Formats: sequence, C-alpha cells, structure tokens
Amino acid sequence: MYQPKAYVAPHRHRIQEQIYHVLDGEGLMEIEGERTVVRKDDVIFIPPGVEHAIYNTGMVRSALHRRDLSAGRMTQSSVAGSGNERADAAQG
Repeated sequence: MYQPKAYVAPHRHRIQEQIYHVLDGEGLMEIEGERTVVRKDDVIFIPPGVEHAIYNTGMVRSALHRRDLSAGRMTQSSVAGSGNERADAAQG
C-alpha cells in the first residue's frame, strides 16, 4: 500500500527489470520523464536502465504488486507505502 501522497523518487536499476501491477487506487507512473495516470488492473513493465518513479496522487491508499526480475531470477513483493519509499531506489 502506498499512503496518500507517497512516492518513489525517480531512479533506475542497472540490471533489474520490474513489473508493477496496480491492484487498487490510482496514481502516476513516470518513465523517462513522461508521466502517465495508472489505475486498478494496469500493468507496467520497466526494463533495466530506464528511469522511473511512482506517485500516489490520491487521498486514499494505492495497492501495488511488484515483481523484480534480475539475472534470470524473479522475486515478488507487495510495495508498501511506509513513508520510506526512497529506500527502494537503492536496490538494483
């Protein structure tokens, strides 16, 4: 869950691919500086090396599911909006 107004600042991963699935709510996904509204059931693929960010622009929590793919391995995580989202940018 991303709390209202939570975000992950623009960043990129050298090797890791990511797939985001919006489970509930809506927000903005920024890819290479271009922002697009994302809503429930949207799926977003982020290739390695592509700068991206995500913002919960609403007044309610947004739920996302993220899959990280790196060197042929896949991990799954629910993305939590704990207020410490910038830590996510240090991965990959």
